[in-house]
Amino acid sequence: MRLILTAISISIATIAAQASERETAITEMTSGILERVIRPAFTDFRDQSAEMRYRMSDLCGGPSRSAMADVQQQFKALTVAYARIEMLRFGPLTQKNRFGRISFWPDRRGLALKRVRRALVEEDQSVTRSENLADKSVAIQGLSGLEYL
Repeated sequence: MRLILTAISISIATIAAQASERETAITEMTSGILERVIRPAFTDFRDQSAEMRYRMSDLCGGPSRSAMADVQQQFKALTVAYARIEMLRFGPLTQKNRFGRISFWPDRRGLALKRVRRALVEEDQSVTRSENLADKSVAIQGLSGLEYL
């Protein structure tokens, strides 16, 4: 009996050690993914967003073919940066409709285009300030609205 109990306790200790090793490996792997993939992708998205704001400001301040080409090129860079983070839908990223506000898609009823057109036709100046835009429909916010604009 004592031999069986000893064997069981050794087995349990071995299983616990292996589980601990697996947990350590998983922790190291997820930390590596966070540091080498997720954080840099979000940093890039933040930087591309800031650059988009700068390019749009230039375009609005002095419309030209060159400024428009810069905005279009930057929009592409911004959407590529977004594509790198778009699949990360967990935790705080899912709160306050963050992803819907960045990209209202799929837009089956064409709401983004309708909202942008309405704002343009009505010359709605309230959509030109980010603090006001946050209270508007998500369809007009973010990449979806910007694409149509």
